[in-house]
Amino acid sequence: MVLSYEAYEVARTDGHRLIVYQAEPGSTDHYAMVLLEHADTARESAPQPPV
Repeated sequence: MVLSYEAYEVARTDGHRLIVYQAEPGSTDHYAMVLLEHADTARESAPQPPV
């Protein structure tokens, strides 16, 4: 996957950073990220087995 990214320093956090990754809109990498998002959403909404 080819992604671009930007890093932002978070104020008052002793050096923590927020990193945002992006794929070129319409690229196969963008499509792969959309599929990953949908897979994660499906996993979260799936019934959980009793503990």
